[in-house]
Amino acid sequence: MYYIPFGTCRFASYDVDSQKTTILKDFKSEYPECTTIRNDTEGTSSVGSRYWAWMVQGAPALGTPACWPLLFTTWRRMRQWGCWMKLSS
Repeated sequence: MYYIPFGTCRFASYDVDSQKTTILKDFKSEYPECTTIRNDTEGTSSVGSRYWAWMVQGAPALGTPACWPLLFTTWRRMRQWGCWMKLSS
């Protein structure tokens, strides 16, 4: 199961059998202004969860709302290497 831990810029997976959470991508490391990420109306994953579209939200300047869209980006899951590759931003 894939999910976004509430109030974070992290994308995670949860293994129900082992009850283990794995952080797949922390967008805050690449976008320090990030306050949350979304992929609902901005785009869902592809069939098979290989491609993901994200909206990175944050507060780029003092006094702006924390949910201001910073950018839209697309990522591809590289299963054979266990990592993610950015396709666009």
